[in-house]
Amino acid sequence: VAGITPEEADYVVADELFKEGRAAMIINGDWSLGDYQETLGDKLGITRLPQVSQTGRYPAPYTSGKYLMIPVDVAGNTLDVVVNFIEFVTNYDNQIKMVQELSRLPALLEALEDPLVINDPILSGSAQQVTTGTPMPSVVQMRCNWDSMKPEMNAVLAGTKTAEEAAATMQVAAENCIAAL
Repeated sequence: VAGITPEEADYVVADELFKEGRAAMIINGDWSLGDYQETLGDKLGITRLPQVSQTGRYPAPYTSGKYLMIPVDVAGNTLDVVVNFIEFVTNYDNQIKMVQELSRLPALLEALEDPLVINDPILSGSAQQVTTGTPMPSVVQMRCNWDSMKPEMNAVLAGTKTAEEAAATMQVAAENCIAAL
């Protein structure tokens, strides 16, 4: 967009401009927080995406987390051990310990309301966005989604396509990719 983003603004460029203090803001995931905190220190602020005035709703981008999966053929004592481990790492106390040691959001909604998260300016902003986000499906078709979006988003930022044109192209590309799977 003229005067706001460089014509060749992709994720890497936007990330670097933000870390250099040459971009006022960036929309990114929690994987980037550690690097941003290290680079920007107390100059970093996090908040959820702003409410859309026309709808009164907050944007609901995909959110994702870490998953613990058990193969269907695990049984007996092995299954008991695996279930005990999962219960251990997902209990409240260990979720809070993870917040303390890794500065990452907990998986438990109850832990998101802990003062350790609520009183942390970085984590609380991130937690606000998680609560309004949409859980990302864990399916291979999501690769088609991301691959279809990237070039079109870059075209919109470069001013070579309108958002409407890019959205239509993204949709067709994603559908063609999924059909080819």
